Amino acid sequence: MQGLKHMTQTKEHSDLPPAPPTGGEEGGYTRARFTRAPDRRHQRKWVPITTGWLCLLIGLADVIGVAIPGLHLHYRLHRITPFVPGTMTNVTSTATVIIGLLLLMLSHGLRRRKRRAWQATTVLLAFSAVIHLMHGYRIQGAAAAAVLVVLLYFRGEFYAVGDPRTRWRAAGVFVALVIADIAIGLTYMLLARHLAEDYSLWQRTVHTVYGLVGVSGPVQFVPDSRADLFNLMTSTLGIFTLVVTAYLFLRPAKPAARATEADAGRIRELLGKYGDRDSLGYFALRSDKNVIWSPTGKSCIGYRVVSGVMLASGDPIGDPEAWPGAIHAFLDEAARHAWVPAVMGCGELGFSMALGRVGGAEDGQCVVATATENGVLRGLLHFVPWGSDGLSLDLMRRDRSAQPGVNDFLIVEAIKAAHELGIKRISLNFAVFRAALERGERIGAGPVLRMWRRFLIFISRWFQIESLYKFNAKFCPAWEPRFCVFPGPGDAVRVGVAALEAEAFLVWPKLELRRLARKLGLARARRRLRRGSPRPATPQAGR
Repeated sequence: MQGLKHMTQTKEHSDLPPAPPTGGEEGGYTRARFTRAPDRRHQRKWVPITTGWLCLLIGLADVIGVAIPGLHLHYRLHRITPFVPGTMTNVTSTATVIIGLLLLMLSHGLRRRKRRAWQATTVLLAFSAVIHLMHGYRIQGAAAAAVLVVLLYFRGEFYAVGDPRTRWRAAGVFVALVIADIAIGLTYMLLARHLAEDYSLWQRTVHTVYGLVGVSGPVQFVPDSRADLFNLMTSTLGIFTLVVTAYLFLRPAKPAARATEADAGRIRELLGKYGDRDSLGYFALRSDKNVIWSPTGKSCIGYRVVSGVMLASGDPIGDPEAWPGAIHAFLDEAARHAWVPAVMGCGELGFSMALGRVGGAEDGQCVVATATENGVLRGLLHFVPWGSDGLSLDLMRRDRSAQPGVNDFLIVEAIKAAHELGIKRISLNFAVFRAALERGERIGAGPVLRMWRRFLIFISRWFQIESLYKFNAKFCPAWEPRFCVFPGPGDAVRVGVAALEAEAFLVWPKLELRRLARKLGLARARRRLRRGSPRPATPQAGR
């Protein structure tokens, strides 16, 4: 992160500790609980990138080789199929496909320095090398062995830890899927009714479990075509089970908010001393944010993890001399979990520029402005404190049936009442890419700038870009530039998607069981059953 590196180099302070913090609570604040990652200046960036792409190519070659037998080692095995039962070819093909698919998934984890991905990849590459060399396919075996040696030699480059919750959830899903696979296999054999013998339930279960890994079991079908269909079905279920389990095991966990009441109290103390430096400081008190402290506890950074990106908004909170310690702790925590560190609005852009609550017990310094018409509430503005003499706009809502200009009216009235409240400055909404929109419409603007402005206007149909700029421009504000800082161009798309998701501009579809039940009519059926069933008598108090 070039911007953060420059920021830490230009401030001289002894806030950086000689040794990593040991955790625990001290002095009313929670220290960052982490193990310092290796020094970023001594990391070999080419190791995770190169090994990740090589594993991707090896996995892709394995999958394609099984799909097109003439291109892979299984060509030799298919020639002896008439003389050997299908066990050998099925086991080899299934194992190669599973290894190839898992390597495809693990390659991304390697590029992110995931320790779990490194452990799983070394085991898979060892199996892959053995399988290829046993069947005389030396090129693939040598490639897998070479990558394995590189991973073992540079094992220290893969230090990113995983979240234990993903491990246990993956184990639970694996058990549930295996049970479902066995039930499907038993149901198939029950409905087929064309078995060579009357096999017991145990024999059928063993045959289904063997089929999940591509091995033939004790059950024989009549005719053999039914056995081929059963093997195809169980092998597909086994591959699906392993892929889903591996995805859940390797995906980045979304940590729950860990900010305690002591953290919130300490943040409020820092805001009371240094809150006038940043209009986004109060939003660190959102209930869904984590907080990481500098070793001295004089500065902190609030953040959220969205889609594997560690998003922080605004400058660090607290003593500017202690910012380097908080920034280093922030970067080390991101490196430890292989999150992409990003600061939105450092130095008026800020993600999730909303407190998420109104009328909280600890938010007594917030200001609410309302507009009513004939006793009916038509609009509402909510401001949070910005130091001791400022307000920062948090929430802006109006009735859809209200007359145009309600929000404008409320802002103007808030500005009029500012003197009585002791307010000297008010921060409004941020306007993304405002400078590009303003300069692009000037006479003499270059072709690139004009094209960039047209693109921003085009995407403003779906995102509030031009509309926010024009709304804020009505009040002739003093524009304050903000910056988005992230590691490099390769992470730009990922950080942008995470920022859109944090701002609720991008909402991923979710399967809601209640909504699905309503569409299927299950809720109405349930209510009819309730109305039709006799209700138990309830005692009533006498009058």
